[in-house]
Amino acid sequence: MRRVLASLPLFFALAFWLLIGRGSFGVRGEWILTPNARPWPLGAWLLPLGVLFIFCGAAALSAYDRFRRAKSEKEKRNSTLMALFFLAIVLFLWPWSLLGPGDISQSTSTGKKPQLTLEGRFNIVAAQWSDVATEYFGAAYQINNARDFGREYATKWQKPVSRYQAHVATHPPGAVLFFYGARRIYETLPPLQSAFESLAVALAHQPIKDMAEGANVLRISASRGAGAGEVPPLPLSAVGGALWSAFLLGFSLVAAIPAVYGIAKSGQSGDEAEKRGLFAVALWTLAPSTNLFAFTLDAPIAAGSVWTLFLISRALDASDSKRARIYSLGAGILLALTSFVSIGALAIGAVIALMLFLWRREQFFSRGLQIGFAFAATWAILSVAFAFNPFLVVLNAMEVHRFATLSSRSWLLWAPMNLIMWAPFVGFGLLVCIFRREKPRISGAQLGISTLFILILLSISGNVRGEVERLWLFALAPIAVWAAFAPISTKNRAILLGVQALQTLLMAATLGPLVRP
Repeated sequence: MRRVLASLPLFFALAFWLLIGRGSFGVRGEWILTPNARPWPLGAWLLPLGVLFIFCGAAALSAYDRFRRAKSEKEKRNSTLMALFFLAIVLFLWPWSLLGPGDISQSTSTGKKPQLTLEGRFNIVAAQWSDVATEYFGAAYQINNARDFGREYATKWQKPVSRYQAHVATHPPGAVLFFYGARRIYETLPPLQSAFESLAVALAHQPIKDMAEGANVLRISASRGAGAGEVPPLPLSAVGGALWSAFLLGFSLVAAIPAVYGIAKSGQSGDEAEKRGLFAVALWTLAPSTNLFAFTLDAPIAAGSVWTLFLISRALDASDSKRARIYSLGAGILLALTSFVSIGALAIGAVIALMLFLWRREQFFSRGLQIGFAFAATWAILSVAFAFNPFLVVLNAMEVHRFATLSSRSWLLWAPMNLIMWAPFVGFGLLVCIFRREKPRISGAQLGISTLFILILLSISGNVRGEVERLWLFALAPIAVWAAFAPISTKNRAILLGVQALQTLLMAATLGPLVRP
C-alpha cells in the first residue's frame, strides 16, 4: 500500500502543474516542456476513456479468468493469451485516440480556408512532413536509389546547416531507409494508398489536397525558421504515406509485447511468473512515454532493443549451449540492425555487458564474443549492401551531435535534470515500484536494474542533455520488467495501473502532441 500512497501525491502534483500551475519544465533556453494554453474539452476525453475501459477491462477479465477460474493448463494459457491480446489492442489504439481533437479547425466564415493548428490529428501528418520535427520522412522522398543514398550519406546528408535540422545527420542511414522502405511498400500497393488516404480524410475532416497544402506550408516555414533555407514540397501521396509510416511506427511497439512478457517471465512458469509478465506489459503499455511517442522513430528502436534483451535473456536461461549460442548470435544481429537506425541503441549493448559483468561473469566472454561477432558481421554486410563507410558515418554523427545538442546545453544542469524530466514520462505507477532493496536473481530483473544503472551513467556522462522523455523510450520496457518484480498485491497492482493510465491521459490532454512541425 505504501507504493500506492507514494504515487498519489506525485500524480496530484503533476496534475496541479498541468492544469493550474502552468510554467515550463526543463532548462530554459535549452529544452523545456510547457503545457498547452488549455486542456482538451471534456468531450474529447471520451474516446481515449472508451478505448481504455473496453479493452483494459477485457484484459482484466481475462487475467481474472486466468488466476481465479481456469483449471486446466490449456484454459490458463488461453486466458493469458487473451489478456495479452487485449493489451496489444490498447497499445495499438490508445496512441491514436490520444492524438486529441485539434486536427484542422473549421473556419466560421464562408469561403475561407480552414485554419491550421499544431494539435491533434492533423499534426501526425504535419510532424512527419517537417524536416525540423523529424526530417527522416522528408529525406526518404528524396531517395531514388538506396545504394546511391548510402554512398553519398557521409558527404551529403551529414552536413547540416542548422542545429535545428540535424536529425538525419546524427543517425546512420538506417533511420531514413526505414521510411524509404515504408514509402516503397506504400507506393507499390494501391489498396494500401486508398485505405490510408481515406483514413487521413476521416481523421482531419479535410480533402487530401488541402492537407498536403497545409503540411507543405508548415514544412517550408519550419525549415526557414530553423535557418535551413528552402526544402522541396512533398507530393499529395505523402499524406497517406505519413499515416502509413505512423502505423508502422506504432505497430512496432505492439510487436514488442511478447518480448516484454518473455523477459518478465525469464524462463519461469507458474502463477507468479505470469502475474509478473502481465503486470510488466500493462505498466509499459499504459506509460506516458510509450503512448505519447508511439509515432516517432524511437518506437521501432525501443522494439528492437527489447527483442535484443529478450534474446539475451533466453540465451542465459537456455538449457544447452547450442541453443544459447543461437540466441546470442540473434541478439548481436538484432542489436546491429537497431543501431543501424540509431547509434543510441548501443546503450543496450552496454546494458547487456554490465548485466553479464555483475551477475553472469562466467558467461561474460563467451556471450560477449558471440554477440560481438554477430554485431560486427551484420554491420559489415550493411555497409557493403548500402555502400557506406560505417566508421566515417559514426564519427560524423558524433560530431553533429556535439554541434546540434551538446555545445548549446549545460552538462551541470542536465546531469540531474535528465532523470527528473524522465520520471513523469515512465508513469508514477511504474516509478514507485523501481526503488527497493532487492538482489536481482533472475535475468529479467538483472537486465532491468542494469538498464537503470546505464541511464544514470548516460546522464552523468553528459552525452545526453534533454529530450530523454523520448530518447529513453528504448529503456522503458526493461525498467517496467524490474518494476514488475516488486512484491505488490493484485489489488495494489490494479490501483497503480489506474494511476498509470490516468496520468498518461492527463499528460496527453495538456501537453500533447509533443512532436510538432
